[in-house]
Amino acid sequence: MENIYDKYFKTTEFAEACGVTKHTLFHYDDIDILKPEVVTDNGYRYYSINQFFAFDIISVLKEAGTPLKDVKKYFEQHDTEQFLTLLEEKKKDLETERINLERMQGILQNTIEMATYSMHMTYGQPRIDVCQEEYLIAIKIPLQFTGKKRLQKISELYKYCKDHCFSQSYPNGIIISKDTIENNLTELFEKANYFFFKTDDGCDSEWLYIKPKGKYAIIGHEGSYESLPASYEKLKNHITKNHLTIIGNTYESYITTGTSEKYVIEIAIQVE
Repeated sequence: MENIYDKYFKTTEFAEACGVTKHTLFHYDDIDILKPEVVTDNGYRYYSINQFFAFDIISVLKEAGTPLKDVKKYFEQHDTEQFLTLLEEKKKDLETERINLERMQGILQNTIEMATYSMHMTYGQPRIDVCQEEYLIAIKIPLQFTGKKRLQKISELYKYCKDHCFSQSYPNGIIISKDTIENNLTELFEKANYFFFKTDDGCDSEWLYIKPKGKYAIIGHEGSYESLPASYEKLKNHITKNHLTIIGNTYESYITTGTSEKYVIEIAIQVE
C-alpha cells in the first residue's frame, strides 16, 4: 500500500503511543473491540490516528471498572443511547471515586499537620490563649451510655462523616461539660457529652458544633490516659492562679495516637 508508513502506525508504534504493550492490542483485536484499520497481505497490522480516540474511550471505561464484554457490546451494536447510559453511569462512579480520593488526601494532609504540630508541642506547661472559632462535627452521647453503647455512637459519627464526605481525622476528641470538669476528673471519657471531628469550615450539617471564639486555658499531655487527671489538675491550678473562671466546656483533642502509654492530647478549657 502506497505511503502506508506515512498514514498509519505499526502495532508497536501505536502501542507505544498509547502506553500499552502490543499484546494488549493483539487481545483487543482478538475479541473484536479494537481491530487494526489495515491488515496487509503479509499479516502486518496498522492503526490510524483516528483510532486513538477509540482506544482512549476503551481505556477509560476499563479503568472505571467496565467489563470489556460491555465495551464490546457497544462497539458491535453502536447503540448510542445505550452508550450514553453507560458513560453517565461511569461518570458518576468516577465522581464518587474522586470525592473519596479527595477525602483520603484531606485525612492524610490533616494527619501530617497534626503529627508536625505534636512535634512542637510543649507538654505539661499550662498556658492561656485566645482561640478563634472552630467547627466540629459532633455527636451527642447520652450520659447514661457506657462501654459499647458509647463506642457505637462514635461508630455512627465515623459513618456519618464518611457518607457526607467530611474529612474526619486528627484532631478528634471529646467535649466535656463545665460541671464535670469542676467536680470530678476521673473516667472523663465515660462522662463526655460529645465525640467530635474537626472540620475546616461551617458546613451545612445538623451535627455541626461550633467551638466558640474566646480565651482558653490549654495544656499538652503526653502519656497514658490514666495519667490525664494530673494534667487536668495542673491546668485547673493554673486557672486559679491566674484569677480566671471556667465559663464553658472542655475540649479534649487527640492530636496523635501511639501506644497506650504515649497518647498526645491537648486539653482546652474555656475561661474568662
